[in-house]
Amino acid sequence: IEEAQERYYQCKNKLSQAQELLATSKKEWASMEKNRLPTYPPDIYDIRDLLSKRNIENLLYAECIEITDPKWQLAIEAFIGRDRFTLFVSEKDFLEAKKIGEKQRYGYYISPYEERELPRHILPNSVLANLKILDHRISGRLFSLNEIVLVDSVEEGHRYKDKITITASGYRQDRRGGIFIARDVRFYCGGLAIERQRVEVEQQIGRHKSKISELQTELQQHNKRMRDLEQQMVVLKKREEWDSSKDIYESLKKQGETLLDRKSTRLNS
Repeated sequence: IEEAQERYYQCKNKLSQAQELLATSKKEWASMEKNRLPTYPPDIYDIRDLLSKRNIENLLYAECIEITDPKWQLAIEAFIGRDRFTLFVSEKDFLEAKKIGEKQRYGYYISPYEERELPRHILPNSVLANLKILDHRISGRLFSLNEIVLVDSVEEGHRYKDKITITASGYRQDRRGGIFIARDVRFYCGGLAIERQRVEVEQQIGRHKSKISELQTELQQHNKRMRDLEQQMVVLKKREEWDSSKDIYESLKKQGETLLDRKSTRLNS
């Protein structure tokens, strides 16, 4: 019965965890519905709250660009990577923002605004050519993206000896060689990111609900198993009590018969 109890409580803990995950996913869904923005890692919300309390205006890299062609969303977000969570502030707030970043152990860059005129010649197959800049106060950070070439195949990228190239699936090539950079990439930039995250969260909610249903069924089975075992234990205990009382009865009966025999012997003598 101890083993059955252990399985029951293990299942109960798993059910609680699944219910917590479902609640988190529903909260994320509600946030996206309300704000019409992708959801970001928790560190970003924490530090932006602190910056807001200090009246430090800030921009998040991911909120300042829109990727215009869905074909290249994965490749571009994979390449930009952690820079998507760079926070930009004014020069007058730069030092104070970095101090807050140190205190909060913020694991992404805090940078000053860098508004510059974009290059006159933008390569048509570059990352920069596939971006819509929503706030030009970060435009200076985007210059290097004009040198990153988007290609349709590894063969095409192989022909660019002095450029960094990326395929639509996220395979990067440069002077060092080639590497896949798009493993487990979540979208954060622009409208497509919102829609993709909505689909992801909907799927998560569906998986959590299915898991909860499975665990509830399993928990009921474990509970029934425990009740059955408890009933069996009660029956066994009663049987043991009966056997014990039967033994006592037989012992007393023999003692009584012995006494009667002795008394009868005395009377006859």
